[in-house]
Amino acid sequence: MVGNRLVEYYKRNRNARVFAPLSPENEKRFHSRYMHALDQLDSLKYRLDVAKHKHAIQMNRVILDLHSAQSVASITEERLEHLFREHLVRADSDNLRRLVDRELRMMTAKRNEISDSRLFLITRKHTLGRIMGKIKELDTLSETLSIEDFLAVQNNVFALQKKIEERNTDLKRMRTQFLMDVHLTRHNREKALALAENFELSKMRLRSAIKNQRVLRRRLYEVKLERKKMRQQSKDMTFHGGILAMPSLMYDYDNTVERLKEKRETVAKLKETMKSLQRRLSCVEGRSI
Repeated sequence: MVGNRLVEYYKRNRNARVFAPLSPENEKRFHSRYMHALDQLDSLKYRLDVAKHKHAIQMNRVILDLHSAQSVASITEERLEHLFREHLVRADSDNLRRLVDRELRMMTAKRNEISDSRLFLITRKHTLGRIMGKIKELDTLSETLSIEDFLAVQNNVFALQKKIEERNTDLKRMRTQFLMDVHLTRHNREKALALAENFELSKMRLRSAIKNQRVLRRRLYEVKLERKKMRQQSKDMTFHGGILAMPSLMYDYDNTVERLKEKRETVAKLKETMKSLQRRLSCVEGRSI
Protein backbone atom coordinates (compact mmCIF):
# COMPACT_ATOMS: atom_id res chain seq x y z
CA MET A 1 0.00 0.00 0.00
CA VAL A 2 2.80 2.40 0.87
CA GLY A 3 4.57 1.42 -2.34
CA ASN A 4 1.49 2.24 -4.42
CA ARG A 5 1.20 5.66 -2.77
CA LEU A 6 4.86 6.39 -3.47
CA VAL A 7 4.38 5.42 -7.11
CA GLU A 8 1.40 7.73 -7.39
CA TYR A 9 3.31 10.52 -5.69
CA TYR A 10 6.32 10.31 -8.03
CA LYS A 11 3.98 10.04 -11.05
CA ARG A 12 2.08 13.16 -10.06
CA ASN A 13 5.39 15.01 -9.59
CA ARG A 14 6.60 13.62 -12.96
CA ASN A 15 9.75 12.29 -11.38
CA ALA A 16 10.73 9.55 -13.81
CA ARG A 17 14.23 9.14 -12.41
CA VAL A 18 13.02 6.82 -9.66
CA PHE A 19 11.43 4.50 -12.29
CA ALA A 20 14.60 4.25 -14.36
CA PRO A 21 16.18 0.77 -14.38
CA LEU A 22 19.18 0.41 -12.09
CA SER A 23 22.54 -1.04 -12.92
CA PRO A 24 23.33 -4.44 -11.39
CA GLU A 25 25.82 -2.92 -8.94
CA ASN A 26 23.37 -0.23 -7.74
CA GLU A 27 20.54 -2.74 -7.57
CA LYS A 28 22.69 -5.05 -5.44
CA ARG A 29 23.78 -2.18 -3.21
CA PHE A 30 20.22 -0.85 -2.74
CA HIS A 31 18.95 -4.37 -2.08
CA SER A 32 21.55 -4.88 0.63
CA ARG A 33 20.58 -1.56 2.18
CA TYR A 34 16.92 -2.50 2.01
CA MET A 35 17.54 -5.88 3.67
CA HIS A 36 19.67 -4.21 6.33
CA ALA A 37 16.84 -1.72 7.02
CA LEU A 38 14.36 -4.61 7.29
CA ASP A 39 16.65 -6.41 9.74
CA GLN A 40 16.91 -3.24 11.83
CA LEU A 41 13.13 -2.83 11.73
CA ASP A 42 12.60 -6.43 12.86
CA SER A 43 15.13 -5.95 15.64
CA LEU A 44 13.44 -2.75 16.81
CA LYS A 45 10.01 -4.40 16.70
CA TYR A 46 11.32 -7.30 18.75
CA ARG A 47 12.84 -4.94 21.30
CA LEU A 48 9.55 -3.01 21.41
CA ASP A 49 7.61 -6.23 22.07
CA VAL A 50 10.05 -7.26 24.80
CA ALA A 51 9.81 -3.80 26.37
CA LYS A 52 6.00 -3.91 26.25
CA HIS A 53 6.02 -7.35 27.86
CA LYS A 54 8.40 -6.23 30.59
CA HIS A 55 6.34 -3.07 31.10
CA ALA A 56 3.12 -5.09 31.45
CA ILE A 57 4.76 -7.45 33.97
CA GLN A 58 6.16 -4.50 35.92
CA MET A 59 2.81 -2.70 35.87
CA ASN A 60 1.02 -5.82 37.14
CA ARG A 61 3.58 -6.19 39.90
CA VAL A 62 3.28 -2.53 40.84
CA ILE A 63 -0.55 -2.72 40.85
CA LEU A 64 -0.41 -5.78 43.08
CA ASP A 65 2.01 -4.06 45.44
CA LEU A 66 -0.23 -0.97 45.44
CA HIS A 67 -3.36 -2.99 46.27
CA SER A 68 -1.45 -4.85 48.99
CA ALA A 69 -0.17 -1.61 50.48
CA GLN A 70 -3.64 -0.04 50.29
CA SER A 71 -5.13 -3.11 52.04
CA VAL A 72 -2.49 -2.99 54.78
CA ALA A 73 -3.04 0.76 55.18
CA SER A 74 -6.83 0.31 55.38
CA ILE A 75 -6.55 -2.49 57.94
CA THR A 76 -4.07 -0.43 59.98
CA GLU A 77 -6.36 2.61 59.87
CA GLU A 78 -9.35 0.54 60.97
CA ARG A 79 -7.38 -1.05 63.82
CA LEU A 80 -6.12 2.37 64.92
CA GLU A 81 -9.64 3.85 64.92
CA HIS A 82 -10.95 0.80 66.78
CA LEU A 83 -8.21 1.18 69.43
CA PHE A 84 -8.95 4.87 69.83
CA ARG A 85 -12.67 4.25 70.24
CA GLU A 86 -12.07 1.31 72.55
CA HIS A 87 -9.71 3.09 74.92
CA LEU A 88 -10.87 6.72 74.66
CA VAL A 89 -14.68 6.56 74.15
CA ARG A 90 -16.96 5.79 77.10
CA ALA A 91 -20.56 4.69 76.76
CA ASP A 92 -21.89 7.46 79.02
CA SER A 93 -20.02 10.31 77.28
CA ASP A 94 -21.37 11.51 73.93
CA ASN A 95 -19.09 14.55 73.95
CA LEU A 96 -15.97 12.40 74.19
CA ARG A 97 -17.24 10.18 71.41
CA ARG A 98 -17.92 13.19 69.16
CA LEU A 99 -14.48 14.62 70.02
CA VAL A 100 -12.74 11.35 69.11
CA ASP A 101 -14.74 11.10 65.86
CA ARG A 102 -13.79 14.65 64.96
CA GLU A 103 -10.10 14.01 65.66
CA LEU A 104 -10.19 10.80 63.67
CA ARG A 105 -11.79 12.61 60.73
CA MET A 106 -9.12 15.29 60.97
CA MET A 107 -6.43 12.59 61.04
CA THR A 108 -8.00 10.96 58.01
CA ALA A 109 -8.15 14.30 56.18
CA LYS A 110 -4.54 15.07 57.06
CA ARG A 111 -3.48 11.56 55.98
CA ASN A 112 -5.29 12.05 52.67
CA GLU A 113 -3.52 15.40 52.21
CA ILE A 114 -0.18 13.72 52.90
CA SER A 115 -1.03 10.97 50.42
CA ASP A 116 -2.01 13.53 47.79
CA SER A 117 1.23 15.46 48.44
CA ARG A 118 3.26 12.24 48.17
CA LEU A 119 1.47 11.36 44.93
CA PHE A 120 2.16 14.85 43.60
CA LEU A 121 5.85 14.64 44.60
CA ILE A 122 6.17 11.15 43.09
CA THR A 123 4.57 12.38 39.87
CA ARG A 124 6.92 15.36 39.83
CA LYS A 125 9.85 13.08 40.50
CA HIS A 126 8.92 10.85 37.55
CA THR A 127 8.44 13.95 35.42
CA LEU A 128 11.82 15.21 36.55
CA GLY A 129 13.34 11.84 35.71
CA ARG A 130 11.86 11.94 32.20
CA ILE A 131 13.05 15.52 31.76
CA MET A 132 16.54 14.58 32.99
CA GLY A 133 16.52 11.63 30.58
CA LYS A 134 15.57 13.92 27.69
CA ILE A 135 18.21 16.42 28.77
CA LYS A 136 20.74 13.60 28.85
CA GLU A 137 19.62 12.48 25.39
CA LEU A 138 19.93 16.04 24.12
CA ASP A 139 23.31 16.41 25.82
CA THR A 140 24.54 13.22 24.21
CA LEU A 141 25.98 14.29 20.87
CA SER A 142 27.24 10.85 19.94
CA GLU A 143 27.96 7.49 21.52
CA THR A 144 31.26 8.73 22.91
CA LEU A 145 30.57 12.45 23.40
CA SER A 146 28.11 14.47 25.47
CA ILE A 147 27.64 18.12 26.33
CA GLU A 148 29.00 17.55 29.85
CA ASP A 149 32.08 15.88 28.43
CA PHE A 150 32.41 18.70 25.92
CA LEU A 151 32.10 21.34 28.69
CA ALA A 152 34.57 19.43 30.84
CA VAL A 153 37.01 19.21 27.94
CA GLN A 154 36.42 22.90 27.18
CA ASN A 155 37.14 23.82 30.81
CA ASN A 156 40.26 21.67 30.67
CA VAL A 157 41.27 23.41 27.45
CA PHE A 158 40.74 26.83 29.08
CA ALA A 159 42.74 25.69 32.10
CA LEU A 160 45.49 24.41 29.80
CA GLN A 161 45.46 27.70 27.89
CA LYS A 162 45.82 29.58 31.17
CA LYS A 163 48.66 27.30 32.21
CA ILE A 164 50.27 27.74 28.79
CA GLU A 165 50.01 31.52 29.16
CA GLU A 166 51.53 31.29 32.63
CA ARG A 167 54.29 29.04 31.29
CA ASN A 168 54.86 31.49 28.42
CA THR A 169 55.15 34.30 30.95
CA ASP A 170 57.57 32.21 32.99
CA LEU A 171 59.53 31.35 29.86
CA LYS A 172 59.70 35.02 28.84
CA ARG A 173 60.88 35.93 32.31
CA MET A 174 63.41 33.08 32.25
CA ARG A 175 64.56 34.16 28.76
CA THR A 176 65.01 37.73 29.97
CA GLN A 177 66.89 36.47 33.01
CA PHE A 178 68.97 34.18 30.78
CA LEU A 179 69.86 37.07 28.45
CA MET A 180 70.78 39.21 31.45
CA ASP A 181 72.90 36.38 32.83
CA VAL A 182 74.57 35.92 29.44
CA HIS A 183 75.24 39.66 29.25
CA LEU A 184 76.60 39.67 32.79
CA THR A 185 78.70 36.58 32.04
CA ARG A 186 80.09 38.21 28.91
CA HIS A 187 80.75 41.42 30.83
CA ASN A 188 82.41 39.47 33.64
CA ARG A 189 84.47 37.53 31.10
CA GLU A 190 85.65 40.76 29.45
CA LYS A 191 86.31 42.21 32.87
CA ALA A 192 88.23 39.07 33.82
CA LEU A 193 90.30 39.33 30.64
CA ALA A 194 91.02 42.99 31.37
CA LEU A 195 91.92 42.10 34.94
CA ALA A 196 94.14 39.31 33.67
CA GLU A 197 95.93 41.75 31.35
CA ASN A 198 96.27 44.24 34.19
CA PHE A 199 97.50 41.43 36.41
CA GLU A 200 100.13 40.48 33.86
CA LEU A 201 101.20 44.13 33.57
CA SER A 202 101.25 44.39 37.35
CA LYS A 203 103.35 41.23 37.54
CA MET A 204 105.76 42.74 35.02
CA ARG A 205 105.86 45.99 37.01
CA LEU A 206 106.35 43.97 40.20
CA ARG A 207 109.23 42.03 38.70
CA SER A 208 110.78 45.30 37.51
CA ALA A 209 110.18 46.87 40.92
CA ILE A 210 111.73 43.84 42.67
CA LYS A 211 114.71 44.09 40.34
CA ASN A 212 115.05 47.82 41.03
CA GLN A 213 114.65 47.09 44.74
CA ARG A 214 117.50 44.62 44.63
CA VAL A 215 119.67 47.11 42.72
CA LEU A 216 118.76 49.87 45.17
CA ARG A 217 119.40 47.62 48.14
CA ARG A 218 122.81 46.76 46.75
CA ARG A 219 123.47 50.46 46.10
CA LEU A 220 122.21 51.30 49.61
CA TYR A 221 124.49 48.67 51.08
CA GLU A 222 127.43 50.10 49.18
CA VAL A 223 126.51 53.64 50.24
CA LYS A 224 126.17 52.52 53.87
CA LEU A 225 129.59 50.92 53.66
CA GLU A 226 131.00 54.09 52.15
CA ARG A 227 129.29 56.21 54.83
CA LYS A 228 130.64 53.94 57.56
CA LYS A 229 134.11 54.26 56.06
CA MET A 230 133.77 58.03 55.85
CA ARG A 231 132.55 58.20 59.46
CA GLN A 232 135.49 56.14 60.56
CA GLN A 233 137.83 58.48 58.62
CA SER A 234 136.07 61.49 60.17
CA LYS A 235 136.52 60.04 63.65
CA ASP A 236 140.19 59.37 62.95
CA MET A 237 140.73 62.88 61.60
CA THR A 238 138.84 64.34 64.55
CA PHE A 239 140.97 62.35 66.97
CA HIS A 240 144.19 63.39 65.31
CA GLY A 241 143.16 67.00 64.67
CA GLY A 242 141.93 67.69 68.18
CA ILE A 243 140.07 70.95 68.53
CA LEU A 244 141.12 72.01 65.04
CA ALA A 245 138.83 69.38 63.74
CA MET A 246 135.91 71.11 65.44
CA PRO A 247 135.14 74.51 63.83
CA SER A 248 132.40 75.31 66.27
CA LEU A 249 134.67 74.73 69.23
CA MET A 250 137.35 76.80 67.56
CA TYR A 251 134.82 79.57 67.11
CA ASP A 252 133.81 79.31 70.75
CA TYR A 253 137.46 79.21 71.77
CA ASP A 254 138.25 82.40 69.87
CA ASN A 255 135.23 84.12 71.38
CA THR A 256 136.25 82.96 74.82
CA VAL A 257 139.80 84.29 74.33
CA GLU A 258 138.47 87.66 73.24
CA ARG A 259 136.12 87.84 76.16
CA LEU A 260 138.94 86.78 78.48
CA LYS A 261 141.10 89.64 77.15
CA GLU A 262 138.23 92.02 77.73
CA LYS A 263 137.75 90.69 81.24
CA ARG A 264 141.49 91.02 81.96
CA GLU A 265 141.47 94.61 80.78
CA THR A 266 138.39 95.25 82.91
CA VAL A 267 140.10 93.65 85.92
CA ALA A 268 143.23 95.75 85.31
CA LYS A 269 141.18 98.89 85.16
CA LEU A 270 139.35 97.87 88.31
CA LYS A 271 142.69 97.29 90.04
CA GLU A 272 143.90 100.72 88.99
CA THR A 273 140.63 102.18 90.25
CA MET A 274 141.09 100.24 93.49
CA LYS A 275 144.62 101.55 93.95
CA SER A 276 143.48 105.10 93.22
CA LEU A 277 140.70 104.76 95.74
CA GLN A 278 143.13 103.39 98.34
CA ARG A 279 145.53 106.28 97.79
CA ARG A 280 142.78 108.79 98.13
CA LEU A 281 141.52 107.00 101.21
CA SER A 282 145.09 107.13 102.69
CA CYS A 283 145.31 110.85 101.95
CA VAL A 284 141.95 111.47 103.54
CA GLU A 285 142.97 109.50 106.66
CA GLY A 286 146.31 111.42 106.85
CA ARG A 287 144.58 114.72 106.75
CA SER A 288 142.16 113.75 109.37
CA ILE A 289 144.91 112.86 111.75
